[in-house]
Amino acid sequence: MGPAGHAVSRSAQSIFASARQKGNTIFNAAPYAGGVFAKGSDKVKRITYQVVDDAALAPVKRIEAVCAENNVAPGALALQFSLRQAFVGSTIVGVSKPERVRQTLGWSYDAVSSDLWRTLEDLPFDTVDPEAERVYVPG
Repeated sequence: MGPAGHAVSRSAQSIFASARQKGNTIFNAAPYAGGVFAKGSDKVKRITYQVVDDAALAPVKRIEAVCAENNVAPGALALQFSLRQAFVGSTIVGVSKPERVRQTLGWSYDAVSSDLWRTLEDLPFDTVDPEAERVYVPG
């Protein structure tokens, strides 16, 4: 989910609302949208683990630009977006290297201004399910 799940796609809002209404808890196991917000769109050309083109990365690049203007790491924004959602009961973060543990902990405490959160809310978003075109390859 993360900002990619928010500013890139809001397709899951009805599912989240239904889960809340039924008393269910959401576990977010992809706060960085498959790594793009942790490592950057210049290194990771994927969203939710699917290879994407530059057009699909445009919303990510918008978020990265806003983060750069506000001196906030996109990873911090993505992680804190998940952590601050009342409907997310737990945020699960995978790390690729031991030093990423320290980085993740730091990102969870980095200051994110209320102005930046409002800017994020105002960014355009999509309502298309990012899983709709997922290519599953067995094995």
